[in-house]
Amino acid sequence: MPRTGNGPVGIWVASSDSVIIQHCISYRNKTSAGGLDGGGFDLDGGVTNSIIQYCLSYENDGAGFGLFQWDGAGDWDNNIIRYSISLDDGKGQYGGFTIWNGSNDSKQFSNAFAYNNVVISKRSSGVKFFGDSNNKGFTFYNNIFIGQGLIVDGPSSGEKFLGNTYWQVPGGNGISFRGHRSLQEWANASGQEKLDGRLVGLFTDPMLAGPLTTSLTDPYQLHSLAGFRLQPNSPLRDKGLDLQALFQIKRPPLDFYGNPSLSGTAPEPGVHELK
Repeated sequence: MPRTGNGPVGIWVASSDSVIIQHCISYRNKTSAGGLDGGGFDLDGGVTNSIIQYCLSYENDGAGFGLFQWDGAGDWDNNIIRYSISLDDGKGQYGGFTIWNGSNDSKQFSNAFAYNNVVISKRSSGVKFFGDSNNKGFTFYNNIFIGQGLIVDGPSSGEKFLGNTYWQVPGGNGISFRGHRSLQEWANASGQEKLDGRLVGLFTDPMLAGPLTTSLTDPYQLHSLAGFRLQPNSPLRDKGLDLQALFQIKRPPLDFYGNPSLSGTAPEPGVHELK
């Protein structure tokens, strides 16, 4: 970053429709001292009907995956982030997923579907909502969030969390949810992670194969990221929500590793479907 100010983001689009970003790696992007951005991926102002899938973001200064809308952009609507990984993204105010709405009008920032992703970070939130983040119909389903401290942070408006798995990084000091000390407490206070009155979020070790590190730079080798697979005896087997049956969200045919995206009675949270 040779100048003072904000930027860049590794891979991003703005004012665009029907974009697909897939099988990509965006890593170690930086910004200037005191600057913003420096993220991995970004669906920015005025993006509609677009998808990020099968991607890897790691060790970026900014958001792993930014969902951003600036004041004056066209409407931001109907975008998907799925079967992707964020590892140790975000410094300071950013998280693995980071949401910002510069217009602060939820009618201009609607319908995001973030499902079957893995977010792991020792230094930032799994999902961070900026102070200006009013949204409508933002959903987080069947993701795995592993971190420490505030795993979900920032003000609430129109978003919904269902069927996600939460855990703490090894040696971490525990996790909390928008100031609530446990998943159950957060669910009871907010209705998040509850479906028909039943708790559907999980606080459990997902038993990823590990190691949860990478220095991969060749996108043709993304299938080699074995550390983010579930172990065969993972407690997440068949514990995800069937998004197609419940919400008419059509799942892609394949998971991150090229396996069928549904092999059992229900999908697994995260990027790996067990056989």
